[in-house]
Amino acid sequence: MDEWDIDPVPDEPTPQGKGRGAERAFSVRNYGLNTYGDLFNSRQKLALITFIEM
Repeated sequence: MDEWDIDPVPDEPTPQGKGRGAERAFSVRNYGLNTYGDLFNSRQKLALITFIEM
């Protein structure tokens, strides 16, 4: 984070799942995944950040 001045893990909220189409189909909030960063575990986040730095 210090190197890029932003958090490399996305913290945008996931869709509520109350709309039509893709927003309704992609509702993971029922599982406690409130941000896109919650979709990945720690090992996956580390791997993605490592790939970006290469």
